[in-house]
Amino acid sequence: MQWSNGVNGGFTHSDKPIRPSIDRGPYAFGEVNVATQRASSDSLLNWTERALRLRREVPEIGRGIWTVLDTPESILALRFNWESETSVIVHNFAGEATDCTLPYFSDDGDARELVCLQTNERLITGPRDAKAFVLQPYGYRWFRLGGLDEFVHSHAERH
Repeated sequence: MQWSNGVNGGFTHSDKPIRPSIDRGPYAFGEVNVATQRASSDSLLNWTERALRLRREVPEIGRGIWTVLDTPESILALRFNWESETSVIVHNFAGEATDCTLPYFSDDGDARELVCLQTNERLITGPRDAKAFVLQPYGYRWFRLGGLDEFVHSHAERH
């Protein structure tokens, strides 16, 4: 990606760069560059940074045991368990909105909040509950039992 909308996309001030910059079309450095992407809260660059930050905040994805959940054919749902943490990552690979139902996840029998880590939407789950929601076309939702607040609080007590 070009750095800026300046000369040669911010890569060089040379009149004869080794490789030419993209200066025309929808991907021209005047249209797509890091400086512009940083300034736009809904840019791909900012989305990627938020996704990477969220991934680092959910250690059970890399450290835990995972299982594939039973879902409609276009949905991939993975449950991750590590220590006392449970997260569920759900992705819709269809080009249309799809209904998805998540089972009850708490191992201790208590009702707990299933929290969407992107929106902070809270779904109360109980031993007899399954939670239904709609995933938008090519959409995704990352859920965690108790959300990130509960995780931070429980790990602060341990350390």
